[in-house]
Amino acid sequence: MSTSGAKPSIRRDLFPYLFAQMRPYRLQVAVGILATAISVGLDQLTPHFVGILIDGLRSGWGVQESLRTIAMMLLAAMFAAGLLWAQRYYVIRGSRAMEHDIRQRLFERLQAMPPAFFDKRPTGELMTLASSDLDRVRDVLGPAILHLFRTILFIVYAVGYLLWRDWELALWGLAPLVFMPFLANRAMMAMHAAYARIQGHLTDLSNFTHDAIAGIGVVKGYGRETTFAQRMDGLSDALRKATARSAWATGALWPAVTALGGVGMAVLLWRGAVRVHDETLTVGTLATATMLFFRLQWPLIGLGWVSSMLQRGATSLGRLQDLEKDIENWERSESELSLEHLPPPRATPPLLEVRRLSFRYAPDRPWVLRDLSFTLEPGQGLGIAGGPGSGKTTLLHLVSGLRRPPPASIFLDGQDLSRVPAAEAAARFALVPQDGFLFSATIAENLAMGRPDGAPDHPSDPWLAASCFDQDLPQIPQGLQAVLGERGINLSGGQRQRLALARALAKEASILLLDDTLSAVDAQTETRILERLAPHLAGRSLLLASHRYSAFRFAARVLVLENGQLAEEGTHEDLIARGGYYARAWQLQSLEEEIASA
Repeated sequence: MSTSGAKPSIRRDLFPYLFAQMRPYRLQVAVGILATAISVGLDQLTPHFVGILIDGLRSGWGVQESLRTIAMMLLAAMFAAGLLWAQRYYVIRGSRAMEHDIRQRLFERLQAMPPAFFDKRPTGELMTLASSDLDRVRDVLGPAILHLFRTILFIVYAVGYLLWRDWELALWGLAPLVFMPFLANRAMMAMHAAYARIQGHLTDLSNFTHDAIAGIGVVKGYGRETTFAQRMDGLSDALRKATARSAWATGALWPAVTALGGVGMAVLLWRGAVRVHDETLTVGTLATATMLFFRLQWPLIGLGWVSSMLQRGATSLGRLQDLEKDIENWERSESELSLEHLPPPRATPPLLEVRRLSFRYAPDRPWVLRDLSFTLEPGQGLGIAGGPGSGKTTLLHLVSGLRRPPPASIFLDGQDLSRVPAAEAAARFALVPQDGFLFSATIAENLAMGRPDGAPDHPSDPWLAASCFDQDLPQIPQGLQAVLGERGINLSGGQRQRLALARALAKEASILLLDDTLSAVDAQTETRILERLAPHLAGRSLLLASHRYSAFRFAARVLVLENGQLAEEGTHEDLIARGGYYARAWQLQSLEEEIASA
C-alpha cells in the first residue's frame, strides 16, 4: 500500500485542486453560487417579517397590514425554495461532471502505464482509489463546497443582521461560540488520522477480496475456505474498528456545537427578557433574534459535517495525488526515453535484432537474461526453448514493448526500441500470453479487440479456422454472440488460448509472439494449429516460446535458454542430434506422449 509522505492540507492541497477542476464548469458553478447567495439572503426575511408582524400586532395592526406582511414573507420563502433547487441542480450536477472527468482522465493515464507500474500498485488499491477515494473528492466538489458556502453566508447574514438590529444582544448570545474554532480544529485533526486509517484498511480489504475471488478455484481446491474467511474477518474487523474511531471523532463535534448553541440561546433569552422588561427591546426584535439564533445552530452543527467531508476529501486527495505523482514520474521517464520513431510499416516484416541483452527487474534482483544475442530475419520462424524460469516470457515482454528494454539491446530495422514510444513498438507485435486473458464480452467483441478498427462484425472465419476454434464454435450457444464470463470462465483453458490466438491473428501485426500459447491443448491439436498457421504467417515473422518441443519442428531455428543465457542454438533436428539439454527434454516428452497414447 502506497502512502503519501506529506500530510494533505485542505488549504494547500484540496482547494487549489478543486478550483482547477471547477474551471471548465465555472459558469455553471457560478450560477449555483449566485442562487445560493440570494436564497440564503431571502431566508433571513422570514424572521425579519415575523418580528415586524409581532411588533405591529402589539401596536394595533389590522388584518390588512398583517396579511400584507404574511404575503411578503410567503413570497420570499417561495423564491428561496426555487433558488434552493437551482443551487443544488447546478452545483451537484457540476460535481458529477467533474467526477467523470477525473475518473476518465485517471483511467486513460493508467491505460498508458507499462506492466512494471502495476507491479508496485495492486489492483485492489487502484480500484479503491478510482471508486471510494474519488467519491470522497466528489463529495467535496459538490455537497461539501455547497454547504460550506451556504453555511458561511448564513452565518454572515444572520450575525450581520443581529448586530444591525441590536449589537449588544447579539454579542451576549454569540459569546459562547468563540470556543467553536478550537473544537473544530481538534476534531479535524482526529478525523484526518481516522480517515487515513480507514482508507488504508479499505485498500487492504479490496486487495484481499480481489485475490480471493480471482483465485477461488485454488481456495476451494486446497480447502482453505475457513482460513480465507478468518482472514476476511480480521481485515473487515480492522476496518470496522477504524470506522468506529472515526465516528467517535466526528460525533464528538456535533454534541459540542449543540451544547454551545444551547448555552448561547439561554444567554440570549435571559438578556433579551431583561431588556424587554426594561422596555429597551421590543418583543418582535427578541423574537427575530431568537429565530435567527435558533436557525444559526443548524449551520453550525452542519460545519461539523462539512468539516468531516472536507477532511475525508483531503485524505483521499492525498492518496490520489500520490498515485498521480507516480504516474507523472512514469510518463516523464517514458517521454525522456521515447526520442525516436520507427519507420512506417512496409509489406515485408522488419528485421529484429537482440544484441547482448541483459535484464533484471530491480538492481537487487538476480539477472533474468544475460548477454543474449540473436536475429529474427524477416518472415522467419524462431523458437525459444528452455525450462521454467529460463527467461522466455521476460524476453517476449521486452521484445514486444510491454517492458522497456535496456538501451542498445533490441533493434527493429536498426532502430533501438529503448528509444521508441512503447505504444509505437507494441503496434508492430501481436503477443499471445499463456493465460489467454479474455474480457467479459461477446466472442465477437473479444476478437474485434485485435482489429485496428475494433469492428465486431468484421469477418472472423480465417482467424478462427487458423486457431482451430471454429470446431468449437457450433457447440457454443449463440456462437460469436455468446457472452463470456469473467476472464472467459465459461470456456476451457484450451479454448481460451485458441480464442486469444485468433484475436492476435486479427491484429495482422508484422511479428507474432506466442508465449507458450498452446500449453493447454493436446499435441495433436497443437500440430494442427501450427499447420493452419502457415498461410497466415506469410509476410510475418514468428517468435514462439514453448515448453512443448514438438512445436519447434515448424521453426527455422531454435534458441535454448538456460538460466537466462543461450545454451544451444540450431534447428530442431540438429539439437536432437547433439544430445544436449534439448535432446534429453525431447526424448522425455516423446516418451510421455507415447505412454499417454497407449
